[in-house]
Amino acid sequence: MKTCEKMRENAKKCEVFRDIINNGMVLFHLGAVVLVTLSWFFSVFNIIGTLLNIFKSPYSFLIWTICNMFWIYYDACMFAHSRLLIDIINLMMSTYGFVLWHRKSKRDGYARRFRDETRKNE
Repeated sequence: MKTCEKMRENAKKCEVFRDIINNGMVLFHLGAVVLVTLSWFFSVFNIIGTLLNIFKSPYSFLIWTICNMFWIYYDACMFAHSRLLIDIINLMMSTYGFVLWHRKSKRDGYARRFRDETRKNE
């Protein structure tokens, strides 16, 4: 009798663990879906940053900085260490580019000229 009761208790424990594992897998799967969806969003956002850079907008560096912070997180989650290194370097370069561009715009009045040129095109 005691053996049967122990078996029932063990079976209940196994059911509890199975439920915990299944719920964890569901949460893990949802997290992966969210991460993949965000990766598509940030890919498009990164392209927008490149287009802004082509049109000489200083906001491109801010967009790249935000995107690179996401890609660093994404690469860390995926254990892509080589990509992680590249994105850390890109983050440093985009931040440095923004600082240089900001200094240059203050010195040369670039922001004012950029505003005036965009108003002429409208």
